[in-house]
Amino acid sequence: QEYQSEHGTDCPQKAAVYKGQNLGSWVNNQRKNFRSRQSGDLSGSSSIMSDERIALLNDIKFKWDAKGGEEDGTKWNSIYQLLKDYQNEHNSVCPNRTVVYKGQKLGHWVEKQRGEYKLRQNGQLVETSVRMSDQRLALLNGIGFIWDAKAHSKNNVQERKTKRDS
Repeated sequence: QEYQSEHGTDCPQKAAVYKGQNLGSWVNNQRKNFRSRQSGDLSGSSSIMSDERIALLNDIKFKWDAKGGEEDGTKWNSIYQLLKDYQNEHNSVCPNRTVVYKGQKLGHWVEKQRGEYKLRQNGQLVETSVRMSDQRLALLNGIGFIWDAKAHSKNNVQERKTKRDS
């Protein structure tokens, strides 16, 4: 709180030292523990981030995401909408990894959703996880999201071969 008052920000650089304490590293750890807790990570570090600690940090208007991300899901929703636009334009919800669409790394985002889904399927994320919630899962399934790109690609190759051989 003192640092915030003196410097006008709660975003010290990672290496920032204030009154002999590595404040930047501490802030980064708070963010990491918060993200772990929000994502449903079942490891021990997320248990460090108690409701009381969150409330104390919220009281001083702590910025949970130094990059300016949105914890309410609006960024995820906007990229999801881009995927729907991409689907309408390209008749596919399976852009390859390198696809950039309307300035957004859409292929990378799609790959990340698959990774979150796998974590959830393997029991590494709880079902209430923000990263792959029931709501997000339903939205993606609703547009025919391809969860296994390799299997999808093999099926397409087989279909083309069958058509060619007919």
